[in-house]
Amino acid sequence: MAKQSIRWLITHEPQHLFIRAARCFEQKLEEKLPGKFELELYTSVHEMLAKLPNEFSQEEKELIGKELPELKGLEEGLEAGNDRDPNYKGRKEKWTRVFKALNDGRIHMSQAQVNIIGAHVEKQIRVLDMPFLFKDHDHVTRTVEGPVGQKISHKIQETSGMKALAYTYSGGFRIVGSTKNIESLQDLRNNPNFVTTTPVSGKMFSLVGAESKLRHTATDSDIQRMNLEGGAVETTLIRFTGKHALKTHHSMFMTTILVGESFWNSLSETEQQLFVEAGLETSRQERVWSLEDAAKIEEEAVERGLTIMDISEDEREELRRAAAECYNPEYLKTVGLDPELVAQAQQS
Repeated sequence: MAKQSIRWLITHEPQHLFIRAARCFEQKLEEKLPGKFELELYTSVHEMLAKLPNEFSQEEKELIGKELPELKGLEEGLEAGNDRDPNYKGRKEKWTRVFKALNDGRIHMSQAQVNIIGAHVEKQIRVLDMPFLFKDHDHVTRTVEGPVGQKISHKIQETSGMKALAYTYSGGFRIVGSTKNIESLQDLRNNPNFVTTTPVSGKMFSLVGAESKLRHTATDSDIQRMNLEGGAVETTLIRFTGKHALKTHHSMFMTTILVGESFWNSLSETEQQLFVEAGLETSRQERVWSLEDAAKIEEEAVERGLTIMDISEDEREELRRAAAECYNPEYLKTVGLDPELVAQAQQS
C-alpha cells in the first residue's frame, strides 16, 4: 500500500532549519507508524503555489506570494509579527490565507514562529516571548511541555482549529544584530533605527532608553532604508546575516509545529496520539540542535567575520529591571496576555 502524503509547508527562513525539523518528524512518525505516511515537502509558499496551481485562486496566489521586504545584511526575510502600520494589513491577509489553506486540507502541516501565531491567530502564545521569562533550558521544557504549553495549544485549537503539537527553539536565545559595531545598550540608545520583533521587547528596550522612531512600528520603506543607516534588529545568531551581534539573552525565539484542522480530524485517535508523540520527540531534538548551531556560530565567528559581544552584567540587570515592569498585570492585559498564565509560566 502506498504511503499517505503529508503536505508540509515551510514558511520561514532559514529554510534548512525547518526542513531539518520536518524530516526529523517524518522519521519519528515512521518509527511509530511504519509505512503509513511520508512528507510532501514544500520549501516555500512560492514552491507550494507552483506545485499546486489549481488549489489556489488568483487572489490567494497574489496575497500569499506577495514579496515582503528583507533586511539584507541583517536578517533574511524578517517576518515581523507585530501590528506594523501600514504593513500589518498585508501581512495579516497573507497569513490568513496560509492558515486557511492549512486548515482546509490543501496543506496538512507546517511550523510557524510564535510571534506570527501571536499576531495572527492566538495572542496567548506570546507568553513564550516574554523577556527574561526562562531561568534556564529546563525551565523552557517544563513550561512548553507542561500545563502552560498545553493551555496555549488548547487556545490555539479553540481559536483557529489548528493543532499545535510541540514547541521548538528554531534559533534559541535572541540577540541584537547590527550592521555597525554594537557593544552595549548605549549603542542602541544612540541608534535611531532599532527594530524589535515583539511589542513587549519594544517596551522593555524603550524603558532603558533604547526607544526609537522605528521599533516594531517600522514601515516597509523604513526597513529598506535602515540597513544603509546602520540599523539594528532583534533576532538570533542562527538567523543573523550581518557582522555585529550583542548577546542580550533576553528572550527565546520559538516556533510551534502545527497540524491543520481538516487533516487532524481525518486521523484516528491512535494516530493523533502518535503524531503528538512524534512532535514532542522532534521538538526535543530540535531544541538540542538549535543550541549546537548557536555554539558553532560562536566558535566560527572569526572566520565568518562576525563580532559577538556579551552584554555586561550591569546592563543585563538593567534590562531585567525593565522587563519586570512588563509583567505588571495591567500592562499584560493591554497586550492581550492573561496575567495568570504568565505567572504560571514564571513558576513552571
